[in-house]
Amino acid sequence: DLHIGPVDFTMSGRATSLATSASAEARATVAELEAGDALYLPKLWWHRVEATGSINLLVNYWWDEFSAGPDAPNTAMMLAMIAIAERPPAERAAWRALFDHYVFRPDGHPLRHIPEERHGILGPLAVGNYGRIRAMVMQMLRGG
Repeated sequence: DLHIGPVDFTMSGRATSLATSASAEARATVAELEAGDALYLPKLWWHRVEATGSINLLVNYWWDEFSAGPDAPNTAMMLAMIAIAERPPAERAAWRALFDHYVFRPDGHPLRHIPEERHGILGPLAVGNYGRIRAMVMQMLRGG
């Protein structure tokens, strides 16, 4: 029931909700904060902030405990928007299946049937694969 808006007209550069429908508001949880209160919202939780006084302060910190480097899921989404979003429906469906298989992994690790030493860049990021994958992506983006 939320209407997600553009990402390039926001203060944070992240997708935001443009409007809230009556049915979404009816299911909302409201937290009224007093002076000195803080509210932690988990990553990717949609929320709305409404100032109720004449002087208010909002501090936002986008923390990513998993970040392996300067890359972020939002960057991957933006790249996917230019690489995939306007392709024909059947091709988008095929890419969705590949993303599910390799990235979202609903059935577990995609190479679980192959010995770990043969996983290549699909092995753990911490054992050097982060750098390998990033170098491949940067080379591709440079046109090489």
